[in-house]
Amino acid sequence: MPHERTRAVIQTHAFLQRLEGDASVSEEVRCMATQLLRHYPSRAEVLLQGLLEERLPAKLLLSPFFASTPTYRPTDRWRDRLCRNLAAILLSCQK
Repeated sequence: MPHERTRAVIQTHAFLQRLEGDASVSEEVRCMATQLLRHYPSRAEVLLQGLLEERLPAKLLLSPFFASTPTYRPTDRWRDRLCRNLAAILLSCQK
């Protein structure tokens, strides 16, 4: 499901960041984590992609690959809250 894929990608990013900064891990593993993170999507990028995919016209018959949130709650209030949260995430990433 898109929200499960989204959560997995976000959690993998966090895991790679922890590996990168963990001095108890070999330098080889830390370097590999750094290399992988160079082109790995951030949380904000994954959520934004999910939001864009969810807004694709249904006539395209494409199912979203990512979701706009790691948890799934399809309600109108959820969508409004999501947009506010996504804006906050994107603004925090610019700092």
